[in-house]
Amino acid sequence: MAVAFILDKIPELRTLGFLASAHHERLDGSGYYLGKKGENLPLEARLIAVADVYAALAADRPYRKGLDPKEITQIMKEMAQTRHLDSDLVNIAIESFK
Repeated sequence: MAVAFILDKIPELRTLGFLASAHHERLDGSGYYLGKKGENLPLEARLIAVADVYAALAADRPYRKGLDPKEITQIMKEMAQTRHLDSDLVNIAIESFK
């Protein structure tokens, strides 16, 4: 991933580059591009993944309006059930919607 490639050149930002890339990984191993899964994914990367999904679903897109919190909650719960997202972090995010 370009972000990791660029940030890897700056020693102080290597960890940030890794986390920015690792948030595309999934707990079930279906993500990309590092091939990491489950407990091999740092908590920070799993947290960024939850925030990224929420932001993507809530934002207006050229092809659709942003979803409302109920729709987002349902989608994120489904993603947690299929182990695409960390269920504990999804539950924390959902609690913050209330």
